[in-house]
Amino acid sequence: MDETYTAPQDVADNAQLALDVRATKPESERGMTSVGLARANQLANREPVSLETVRRMVAYFDRHEIDKEGATWGEQGKGWQAWHGWGGDEGRAWARRILEENTMSTKASRRHSESDMESLRTAAHHVKQTMKSLRSVGYDGIKPKSVKALDESVVLTDRQIALYDAIEMTVEEYGLFDRGIGGNGAHYVTAENNPFATEGMACKNCVLFLANRCEIIDGEIEENSLCKFWIIPEAMLTMNVPDDPTDEGEPAPAESTVEIVDPATASAHNDDEDMMKSAALDGNAIINAEAAKNFARRLMGRQ
Repeated sequence: MDETYTAPQDVADNAQLALDVRATKPESERGMTSVGLARANQLANREPVSLETVRRMVAYFDRHEIDKEGATWGEQGKGWQAWHGWGGDEGRAWARRILEENTMSTKASRRHSESDMESLRTAAHHVKQTMKSLRSVGYDGIKPKSVKALDESVVLTDRQIALYDAIEMTVEEYGLFDRGIGGNGAHYVTAENNPFATEGMACKNCVLFLANRCEIIDGEIEENSLCKFWIIPEAMLTMNVPDDPTDEGEPAPAESTVEIVDPATASAHNDDEDMMKSAALDGNAIINAEAAKNFARRLMGRQ
């Protein structure tokens, strides 16, 4: 059975304080994502956490130390709430201590020499010092701050929370995604070419979005744009379900029915399909939104 860890009382107190302060703030000033709220409640209640959760705590604090320089930190703003929700300074020290102890025991079990361990510590120290120096001169290549606030009535599903954690860990390990459609791309679609914005499928509703930035994609992000990694609460989505032909008294087509397609419709269908195929072969192309919608409507028999 995997070992678990219970937060010390001072860590639990920090998390509870963050929840209490957040509750006194107006909605526009409430920090923490759904993941952050879940973590704060877990720590405040001193529920056992796994080593994997401890790793995520360390990664969170390393990414968000810059939040302390935010304008609203002294007012217990969003960044302050999120930091303390994850256990605050005491939580960071506790998580780091656990991670270091486990790293040491793992290395010892694999019979690594103390000199090897010292070399690794030295390398890690230099990396941290380098990142600190880069941040001091305004380097923003690290992941943007995540202080997006969600209304307490808007929640993510367990699947979405797991997806959020998985994407966070991937970016932590390999860096930000680019905007293309390749192996390192997020398939970013600009606001002008996003046909689903009116249904709520837009970056502004995604938990990864903050102002004109995104936690996982490099560069500026438009509010009504979209990428393949969107994580949007269901309450913000308007789902348009195609009409059921049986609702109008029309019998559903049998599996063996042969559809006779008008030549003009078939030609338009092929034109749209060819346009999408050629765009898919071009790594820098953006699929024509109208062609995609027309093609989808024909597949559903709505045009």
